[in-house]
Amino acid sequence: MPDFDVSSWYGFAAPASTPRPIVDRLAAEVLDIMAEPDIAQRFREVGAEPWPLGTDAYRAFMLAETARWAKVAEAAGATVD
Repeated sequence: MPDFDVSSWYGFAAPASTPRPIVDRLAAEVLDIMAEPDIAQRFREVGAEPWPLGTDAYRAFMLAETARWAKVAEAAGATVD
């Protein structure tokens, strides 16, 4: 099927009410950890590719994924019971 791409991903999220300085600090710490060569290697050893994103890029990615998969669910007639 052309233009068909499915992948799984993991990330961190915080409640919307979390103060931005705290979100930024947590994001910076996670990015620092993900930049460690041994951490990146461990991800690769288990078949994952590290793809660290900053706070705003991650939010944009999540919104895009939600919109993309909502269209798929709607086209399939999926419902939430």
